[in-house]
Amino acid sequence: METPPHRRRRPATLETPMIVKRKSLLAAVNLALAACKLGLSPARAPFALAFTVEGPTADPLAGNRITVTGAGAGGGTVVNVPVDVSGASGDAVFAVGGADLVDVLKRMDDDTVSLALTGDGLAVKGAASAVTLRTLHAAPPQEYPLPRDVAFTVGRDDLIQLLSETVYAIAPDDIRHNLRCLLLAREGEMLRAVSSDGARLALSEAPFSGDLKALPIGRDNAGLLLKLVKTSAPGPWTFNGDETRVRAIGGDGTAITFRRPEDKALVYKPVIPARHRFRVRLDAKALAAALKTVGGGKKKAYTRLDFGGDVVRLKAIDGSASADVSMIVEYGNTHPDVGVDAHLLAEIVKAQADRNVILEFGGNALDPVGLRFDNRPGAMALLMPIRL
Repeated sequence: METPPHRRRRPATLETPMIVKRKSLLAAVNLALAACKLGLSPARAPFALAFTVEGPTADPLAGNRITVTGAGAGGGTVVNVPVDVSGASGDAVFAVGGADLVDVLKRMDDDTVSLALTGDGLAVKGAASAVTLRTLHAAPPQEYPLPRDVAFTVGRDDLIQLLSETVYAIAPDDIRHNLRCLLLAREGEMLRAVSSDGARLALSEAPFSGDLKALPIGRDNAGLLLKLVKTSAPGPWTFNGDETRVRAIGGDGTAITFRRPEDKALVYKPVIPARHRFRVRLDAKALAAALKTVGGGKKKAYTRLDFGGDVVRLKAIDGSASADVSMIVEYGNTHPDVGVDAHLLAEIVKAQADRNVILEFGGNALDPVGLRFDNRPGAMALLMPIRL
């Protein structure tokens, strides 16, 4: 009986060592390891990573690529990270322990290292040291074609912005499973990302093309996707899949395949206030510094906001610290006494890359505090106040 194509293994036929930048290879291996560790305890390390070497099409030194593949438990999440190499004159598929390779690369201080397949395993050589790692009998997980029930494309920079402005607000652990996901959905002609941990809500929009109704992404996969997009080369990212699995792939071949959560999509529109009664503008850097002073690095730093004249005073509820921030009142002349968690507010401000912050308040001290940002009309956040 003929061996199915996805079970065939190409022999290790590398005729010459591969030359690769050490830091690039280390970054790729760490990203692949992150996929392996999803849902597993560190005691399961070292994890096997598969390496696929594609031989040259013309010039053996033209800059070929090696793809590092890591797969989570049961193949739930699969990550492919390409790395440019030179000198590869054949094709090969092999696997080594990812944690062992990370240790070897960290101990070296060379700009480039060479990788060679020998009878003993994978030889990793620097200028002053060489280590041989035992290769494992493992092939990269097969990537089967996925239906195009989900099919859309978004620019790399836009995707980084969408994820950076929302990933921080995904609940790390909550019995309401839809809070443990990032929601991507179409809103008019824009792609909208929304997340909430129950105490705050983050929303971001960016242009895109394609067809999408709603795509939830689990917290761990959303964080890993952001890391992959940031390290990928410029170019659009394409998403395609069905009701069970989705694959996102960048222009340089960096890719992640993940299971689609079965939870219901996050319902968020009813909690967005239709209007506010008091609105002020603050310098983002000054507000971040004040929040750091008042919060003191604590996870729960309850803070009172006192407005007076052209200054808002942030004062810790326990009276341990206070800080003043200049403000510009845009409209309204009455405001409620509001208390917030300084740690949560600081994370929202940090995600906006020093854009000036606009705070919006309702007529009641327990109304959500709205946050908008200069030069970023597609982003907003809500923060639930605390009872003083």
